[in-house]
Amino acid sequence: MSIEYAALAKLPSGKRHPHQYNLKRTVLESVRQQLQANAHQLEQGSSFEAIIHVVRGCAVPGFGELAIYDTALRLAVRLGKRPTAVYLHAGTRKGAVALGLNVKRAIIPMDELPSPLQKLGSDHAENFLCIYKDQLSKPILSDSPSPHACTPVRNVPQQVSDSCTSRSE
Repeated sequence: MSIEYAALAKLPSGKRHPHQYNLKRTVLESVRQQLQANAHQLEQGSSFEAIIHVVRGCAVPGFGELAIYDTALRLAVRLGKRPTAVYLHAGTRKGAVALGLNVKRAIIPMDELPSPLQKLGSDHAENFLCIYKDQLSKPILSDSPSPHACTPVRNVPQQVSDSCTSRSE
């Protein structure tokens, strides 16, 4: 398990993951040190819930809920302990609100998601809710016409030509 890569949000290229670009290096280093001191608890964690619990306990000011989730997910994947529910953070919460889901809790069980999202699995459903949060929040139907809305075609001949309706034998 690479606590360093998970805590410092390092990609295989060595660059920092975009979700954690704005976090101070000192914040990430503090979390890395805390996680390394708790490595045994991480390795003994029996589920994603156990791993995210350890990461939450190692968080310092400036290391918010998205960083906690992302770090726990990186560690959990390496340990074979993927989440079984959607964990809420700012992005997923906005997407879940748009779908009318209860967001007054830390997680959403998979069976409460729309069935197409259930088929994705929890970490992919989390990605979907986060990535498409703005699109999900937009109304689908509106009383005002959209500039891209279909407009009725005018002056359409009422009778279909014989060449379309007659059968050639």
